[in-house]
Amino acid sequence: MCQGPPVGSPSDWDVSSAEDGRLVGHVRLLGAGVPGATTYRFKKAGALFAGGKQMDLWNAVQSLLE
Repeated sequence: MCQGPPVGSPSDWDVSSAEDGRLVGHVRLLGAGVPGATTYRFKKAGALFAGGKQMDLWNAVQSLLE
């Protein structure tokens, strides 16, 4: 489950497990509105640093679940 504002830059989403509702991590939209420059940074819950970047929101969420 991904909750947060759907538009704007930067936008942040909290990602929770669909099974038990626990917070899995966070996704932040970077570079919105520029064609070909949409990037999502993801960070697992409790991590000090971002885990990486993806070019697609779905891939960023999936990266948190791995």
